[in-house]
Amino acid sequence: MADPDAGGPAVPEVVAVLERLSRRIDATVSGGSGGVPVGEGRPGFVELEAAAAACAFLRRWGPDDARALAALRRVAVGADPETGLAAIRALMGRDTTTDGTASEVVPLLLNVLARRNRPGRVAGRRGWRFDDNACGWLGELGPRAGAAAPALRGMRDDRTEPGALRVAAADALWRITGDAAGALPVLRHYADPAPGTERAAADGADDGLPARARDALRRIECAVSAARPDGGVGSVRGGAGE
Repeated sequence: MADPDAGGPAVPEVVAVLERLSRRIDATVSGGSGGVPVGEGRPGFVELEAAAAACAFLRRWGPDDARALAALRRVAVGADPETGLAAIRALMGRDTTTDGTASEVVPLLLNVLARRNRPGRVAGRRGWRFDDNACGWLGELGPRAGAAAPALRGMRDDRTEPGALRVAAADALWRITGDAAGALPVLRHYADPAPGTERAAADGADDGLPARARDALRRIECAVSAARPDGGVGSVRGGAGE
């Protein structure tokens, strides 16, 4: 059986590595020199992978270490949203059911969403969008992320936002507030786009969007049916965090 404290002695070294990597990555992202526009530098895959691994290590072994927590909090608001999200995930820890966790990470995730229109990368090294991840993690927190509801509602209902973000926001908001009536129209809109339509063309670059919309739609419709056999749609919460 593995020793539950086996990783503890390495925490200071991993913190130091994360801090060095974060400074290097943020400097690259910030750009502004060598012909790279401000905010549009691209960190290397290996550096991003190493920083993510350090955050994952600290999530497991450093949740009670003051220096580890301080480093993760600094990285969470750094220039690079990908490394920032890795740090936020570490701060969420292995238990997302506590109010203390939510009170710390909800503002950090909202900060990621607030920065979504700035110049630079919108997706990470493996293709996942930063704003989708932020919405998904807010949804994981369930009702404890109630402070995020106004921002998510604005993204869900704004027709100028990317379809992927609207779908993620609709799903997250349902998990947080139980607002099925607001989520279902948006999800149906993207679940089955007719070929050749303006909507299909606009979202054609994201082949997985209809499948994600259908998955969220199916979950919410099942929850509505279970809660309201008469078929009524209203506030039916049914997600993580309860």
